[in-house]
Amino acid sequence: MSCDDTASQDPRAAEVRRLREEEGLSLAQIRALIPVGKDRINDWLKGTEPPEWTKRPNAKDDQREAARELRRQGKTYNEIVAELGCSKSSVSLWVRDIEVVRKVHPSWSADARAKREAGAALRRARKVAERVAARADPVLELLPCDDRDALISGAIAYWCEGRKWKEWMATPPAVAFINSDPALVRLFLRFLKVAPVSFGAFRYRLHIHENASEAEAHAHWARELSIDVADFGKTTWKRHNPKTVRKNTGAGYFGCLSVTVLRSQALYRYIDRVVSTSLRAMAPGGGSGVTLVRGAPVAR
Repeated sequence: MSCDDTASQDPRAAEVRRLREEEGLSLAQIRALIPVGKDRINDWLKGTEPPEWTKRPNAKDDQREAARELRRQGKTYNEIVAELGCSKSSVSLWVRDIEVVRKVHPSWSADARAKREAGAALRRARKVAERVAARADPVLELLPCDDRDALISGAIAYWCEGRKWKEWMATPPAVAFINSDPALVRLFLRFLKVAPVSFGAFRYRLHIHENASEAEAHAHWARELSIDVADFGKTTWKRHNPKTVRKNTGAGYFGCLSVTVLRSQALYRYIDRVVSTSLRAMAPGGGSGVTLVRGAPVAR
């Protein structure tokens, strides 16, 4: 049964409407005369306006209207809050139905963005020039590097960037070095050339994102390492994630190259010994240096 049917059958409904329309009583006054639930009285009063005297002014009515007017003028929430001294949540409730044309801040314009990008490019170029100049003017003059230098620096480079033997592994892993810097890869190859232990062949593999050029990367690494493109194994492709903001993109991106050495357990143990002995020797009070004898480092 609908509310309208109930109102037409209950004589109290007509009396409730009369008290509201003719005598201008409030809901509380009507309930005092006719003891009926609030929801039912509200149903009977549908379509009737409350008396004017019950419409008390809200203390924030003026502030609300001021906020709406400011919003119509294109002001932001923060600007309205600053001008009226009210909370941002109140402003949101008052003005969220008003559509405004967003103002374009001068710093957001295409010209301003182009100027910022040009300035950033100049700063990057200046930093690169400073780096090149610093490399050309070394702090100290190095003597020609010998095999000992290559062994120590190559082993430590591997310890930083190469595959490690974890405690859950039964045997050492195959020696594998990966890096994006050709100079470090060349250092590792020089280390392999002079290391006084036996091991198997090398395997070169490119690791690169799928939106880069495999052919250009192969040509780059072959040129840097003086090897043939045919020496590369199957490429490892890294899936492109559009959500990731990568900086290593564009014409200068050639991925990473890994060098894996077959039958290299003895080589791994040799690297481990060189690194541990070298670090002990270079620690404060650790000794004067390291001499590499018969494939094993000996502290002196």
